[in-house]
Amino acid sequence: MKPNTKFSLLRLCRLNLRDKNWWRVTVIWIVTMLLRYGLSCLVLSTSLSPVRAQNGQGARRPFIAGEVLQYKVKWTYLRLGTVTITQTATDSGLFLIHMSVRSNPSLPFVDVNFRNQSMLSERSQSLTEEVITSGKDTGEKTVYWIDRASRQLLMEDSLRGRRTRRDSLSWETECYDALGLLMLSRLSAGSGKSVSLPTLNDYKVNRTDVSYTNLREETDVPAFNARRRCVVVSGYAHWVGSSFAGMRGPFKGWFTDDELAIPVRAEVDILLGAITLELESYHCPDSTGRTTTTTTAAR
Repeated sequence: MKPNTKFSLLRLCRLNLRDKNWWRVTVIWIVTMLLRYGLSCLVLSTSLSPVRAQNGQGARRPFIAGEVLQYKVKWTYLRLGTVTITQTATDSGLFLIHMSVRSNPSLPFVDVNFRNQSMLSERSQSLTEEVITSGKDTGEKTVYWIDRASRQLLMEDSLRGRRTRRDSLSWETECYDALGLLMLSRLSAGSGKSVSLPTLNDYKVNRTDVSYTNLREETDVPAFNARRRCVVVSGYAHWVGSSFAGMRGPFKGWFTDDELAIPVRAEVDILLGAITLELESYHCPDSTGRTTTTTTAAR
């Protein structure tokens, strides 16, 4: 179920003080929200046309069938969980981008299982269809899709195939979900442009400002056990994500300065501290069908 947007941290504290298990409830709430917020930080650390890599390897080409990215999510020195992003080519020519979030099994009283998938094209990374499921019951899902004939953005909740909610918004311009923003950023990183993008979040469309800077930095990448030259992407979310611990404000990400533009790191500050995502495993097939896999031990 979606978090209640009216359920504030202050209200949580008041309830917990009357509960002998207040500390357990608070820990679960903090870890769950931070983990899901870390996920959003990655996908929003994301102009609108392919950019040529500075190292001469040609335009950026991040759409790769079979690519698997795995990230560790950290809050200070505590590992909160793991984010995995995969790509699959479909017969229709679109790419199915799938993201899963799992909490660290060593954390007591916490069991986060969040999945998000979106159908995207190489020509346009705007919303076509997005499916979100959470919890152990995969029959509970939220679906967003564009009906171009009626020019509407449709939204539907269902439980085991039975519709529980349906809503719609007037569709006036292209909008982006989380994974669309990620892939757009991989295409646009290093372009030097700044854009303001309509962003779908919690049944609403609001603005996300993104700057694809020309700034290059050498960055430690655990997955490669080496430093890599990266381009920096920064931005500002003009909305509050109730599903992501009240996400809003500034964020920052690093993408490798090559044709793959791999997102290797994301950082953001929130009320409870700094959240960091780091690439710890990378798997990618090349044009001959061979695969490249790098990984580092979880810390």
